[in-house]
Amino acid sequence: SYTTGYNAGKSEASGYDDQKAPAADASQAEKDAYNAAKAGAADGIAGKQPADNSTQSQAYKDAYTKAYQDATNGYNTGYAAGQNGTKPSASQAADPSYMKGYNAGQAAKQAITDDQNGQNNASSSADSTTYSDAQQGYHDGVIATGKTGVNTPNATAANGDAPYQVAYDQAIKDTNAAREVAYQDADNDHGQTNGSSYKYSANSDVQTVAQQAYTDAQTAYAEAISGVTTPTSPNDAQASGITTAKNDQTYVDDTVANQSPSATVSSAKSTVVSAQITAAQKAFTANPDASDSLNSTDPLANYAYKTEMDALQKQYQSGITDAKAGTSPATTASDAEKQGASDYTAGLNAAVNGQTIDNPTSGNKAGEDAINSFNKGYQDAVDGKDDSSSADPVQKAAQAAATEAFNDVKNNTVKTSDEIKTMNPVAQVAYQKAEQEAQADAAKGAQAYVNGGSRPDDSTVDGKAAAAGYDAAKSGYTDGQSGKAATSTDPSYTTGYNAGKSEA
Repeated sequence: SYTTGYNAGKSEASGYDDQKAPAADASQAEKDAYNAAKAGAADGIAGKQPADNSTQSQAYKDAYTKAYQDATNGYNTGYAAGQNGTKPSASQAADPSYMKGYNAGQAAKQAITDDQNGQNNASSSADSTTYSDAQQGYHDGVIATGKTGVNTPNATAANGDAPYQVAYDQAIKDTNAAREVAYQDADNDHGQTNGSSYKYSANSDVQTVAQQAYTDAQTAYAEAISGVTTPTSPNDAQASGITTAKNDQTYVDDTVANQSPSATVSSAKSTVVSAQITAAQKAFTANPDASDSLNSTDPLANYAYKTEMDALQKQYQSGITDAKAGTSPATTASDAEKQGASDYTAGLNAAVNGQTIDNPTSGNKAGEDAINSFNKGYQDAVDGKDDSSSADPVQKAAQAAATEAFNDVKNNTVKTSDEIKTMNPVAQVAYQKAEQEAQADAAKGAQAYVNGGSRPDDSTVDGKAAAAGYDAAKSGYTDGQSGKAATSTDPSYTTGYNAGKSEA
């Protein structure tokens, strides 16, 4: 009968001979059932695609389909049990389809475990073919992930069989997990080369891919934080490096600007930033024109040093600009800005007095370079000219301050040193120079009086100072000769007072 033939065919295909092939005089249906069951069971156990039975009898088709499905179901059930480590029952152990699946499941599971541990135990596997198939799937999954450089959990293997696909998918998960740890390490190392010292997997393929992720993140971080062009279509490791670099830049920028950082970094990174900001400040103090390049192997250290140095030098140049414009830095200005103005003043002062500065700073040089404008304004003050409409701020400031000093000496209202310090840099130099010259002229006038000379011509600025000294000495002489107490501390008055007192 059909059933007899089916059972015999399936039994034979499964490796059992407890049922025999149909007799020669058996019905065609029994023979078809036998042959179909034998073929269907064999194909199902082998995991082959169903055969094309379109030219076969209906009995053959029915028997083949049922046998194929029974074998496939048994294989799948056994495969799942092998994966889970469930021990087969007696009846399951007697089912070749189930046991083939069971052995395959165990082999696939062991292959993945061995791959993760960097081992190969194919020779001891109950199903070396499936074991090798799964190991190939794991290897291919790792390589595919390494090539794409992105998280691809839904990738599909070229080979669609279950052991291969499961291993392939697991490899993607394992590789991406290792890659993520690797590029996080790179970000934490802020671009320094430490990747080769990290162990991400016992599997050499995974380790290689993870180390490449470290390198990608490391390179992208270094490029981004140093201002070099970064990849236009970065992979996930590169994107992580770029994002971290921008975060760290924000932290440094805010810190240098004396603002509360809007970005968060590790304590290790914070220490690096603080150390390099301090280093830049010390270098700037020693030389305001020092290079902003640290040339460290640490990109974060380089960026922190450069950012602080650039900020200080920008402030310094602002101070020089203030001085050139004939103004002083605000009282709230940074020390670096005030230093720029101070160096400018020192340079101008040296040039005015015919001196040179060893190793001059850019501020000193700017002051020295202003000597021509200064001299023009100063001479205009000596000549009694007004430069208030001059377009040259240095010339204008020099003329105004020198004129003020000449008048102050004449009126005996000379500014104190503290008052002079409140003047703009150019004005300070001009005022002090004019004060000294006017005081010298006044001293000459005073000496002329005590020596019995005539009163100097007061038609010039110098003459006015000399005449003022002459008049002050005359007043002092009268007081000294009459025995009165001195009424002024003016040097010219004192000269006359002492002369008069000696002749009383």
